[in-house]
Amino acid sequence: MTTKEIYLLPRRIFTFGTLTREGRYDEESKKLYLMDDHGNLTGTVLTITDYVEEEGTVKEETEDTLETEAVEPIEMHQEEPEGKNKGRFGLTRAELSEGVKRLKKRLSEARRVYRETDLPAGLQKKVLMQYLMAIGIFLFCLFLAITEGRLSYLAGIVVSLGFVYMGLETKLQFAAGKIVEQVVSAVDVKPSKARNRTKVVFATSDDIPSYFTFVVPGKKDFMINGVYVIYFNEDRPSVLLGHIAL
Repeated sequence: MTTKEIYLLPRRIFTFGTLTREGRYDEESKKLYLMDDHGNLTGTVLTITDYVEEEGTVKEETEDTLETEAVEPIEMHQEEPEGKNKGRFGLTRAELSEGVKRLKKRLSEARRVYRETDLPAGLQKKVLMQYLMAIGIFLFCLFLAITEGRLSYLAGIVVSLGFVYMGLETKLQFAAGKIVEQVVSAVDVKPSKARNRTKVVFATSDDIPSYFTFVVPGKKDFMINGVYVIYFNEDRPSVLLGHIAL
């Protein structure tokens, strides 16, 4: 008998002395398919061989004739009621589990890409500096927290994590092809008199050149007509990520 057929059987309650058992009862085979408090089949089947129909009770002297059949548990796949068993973010356990699996898969893929990606020299310096800044800020915050005895200084570690994130993001975006690598020449270099930064304009060697303008921190020693390989994110074309002179 299939599970669907069992659920179509009438519900019956039998009393065995002081015990009661409820389930779906098959009159022809005298089998009682037990259910739990939620109405789900438990997988246990009782064979009722002698009972009082009018009272719905099993005679005490027939207790020895009650047989229990060992059967495989019946699996029922029921949809959870809408809004039931939802967590803090309005998701069911199944949805949360699926989300965790997807996150683990993405992290695993990101680790693989990171290990297999080699950065060009023009970006290696920038990423290295980001990691060194992260280490320096972390050690400085830890030093202040210990010497001053104030845990609030550890909040600066968030800045350290930010630099780590930027280093990771640079490498992953280069692997994804989002960082442009362009050979150009410097056509204009103007250090700022008011601020510690430099405006530099690059141009390609095409018949109709493309121009790239960046404002970089510090007094940079770009040479007019010098040839460089520059790197910038296609989503942020005004930010120079790295460069190397040829």
